[in-house]
Amino acid sequence: MPRALEKERLFFQIYQSLEKELLEMTDYIHFSENNLDVYSVKLANFILRANVECESLLKELYKKTKHFNSLSEAKQSKALENSTYREVNAVYKLDKKKIYIASEIFYFQEKYSEPFIPFVYKKNKKIPFKFIMQ
Repeated sequence: MPRALEKERLFFQIYQSLEKELLEMTDYIHFSENNLDVYSVKLANFILRANVECESLLKELYKKTKHFNSLSEAKQSKALENSTYREVNAVYKLDKKKIYIASEIFYFQEKYSEPFIPFVYKKNKKIPFKFIMQ
């Protein structure tokens, strides 16, 4: 099996595992606007792991861009830290992707039931660019 296909399969298996774990958490966490202040070590750990997986996937997608492949080997490792999101966004248009949370076991209404765009850059006076969850 080609290495790229192995990585894709691995990322999908990790996604399925995270999805299963989130659904299992609904056995003891009622996901709704009324519980936004609830703290759970398990939920915090889940959020951190999901972010690490997103970062890993972003780096793998970046390695497939023309920009990354045009760099020397020495510059490639530095580029992974500096321009990953910008280059991947140019190819995959992440800032245009909407996420819909649709499940019978999540009880969100109002702004939390609407689709959101997690990879939108917003200008800030202090920081030129930063991620903002909408």
